[in-house]
Amino acid sequence: MAPVKPIKVIVNEEEKMAVVIVEDDKMSLAIGRNGQNLRLASQLTGYQIEPIKVSEYEQESTKVSVPVEEIEGIPDNLKAKLLDADILYEDEIVDMGIEGLLELKGIGAKSAEKIWDAVKAASKEENTEENDEE
Repeated sequence: MAPVKPIKVIVNEEEKMAVVIVEDDKMSLAIGRNGQNLRLASQLTGYQIEPIKVSEYEQESTKVSVPVEEIEGIPDNLKAKLLDADILYEDEIVDMGIEGLLELKGIGAKSAEKIWDAVKAASKEENTEENDEE
């Protein structure tokens, strides 16, 4: 990744992919004009390379997602439907939104709303706990 020295490199050998964490102010240097540095590094290594700013990496790595089984307020039968649909964590539910929940097999409007309300309540609790720790 010359001319930039990465802070950290995370490699996924199975998918031939690497995530490169660089200083925020060095991101444009890492990418290069029209992506030239990134393309060259990818060609030389044979890996798809994704550069990430250190600030974004630190922000993402501090997030902790709650497993579906631990979210209070979701009945066991709905938790089972979420798990069957391979929805394992709270942040996955947040990403899909109520519309995404409605697309899942066996989840109607009332069930989706019940799940959504429980996730919002759990998120508020997490934020309150994080603020108390600071």
